[in-house]
Amino acid sequence: MKHTWKKRYNAAFGVHLKQLRLSKKITQGMLSSKSGVSVSHISRIERGEKGVGLTTIRDLAIGLKLHPSALLDFKFELKDVDFKSL
Repeated sequence: MKHTWKKRYNAAFGVHLKQLRLSKKITQGMLSSKSGVSVSHISRIERGEKGVGLTTIRDLAIGLKLHPSALLDFKFELKDVDFKSL
């Protein structure tokens, strides 16, 4: 079960991204056009199948017309992360 917290983190980020996108009333296709991130990549991120780097966070923030920090402002419990094993 090593690094299952990463999967939970990716899933939490994906849910947050989808909520932000839907609050702006835009589709994945519209976000793709505005951000330059492919629809398939956005879909995988929103499903928690793919993690994101800083460049993607920046591009998605531009597409959503938000500060990049808004994409990182979501709840995630760190209690199960074994920082010594990282």
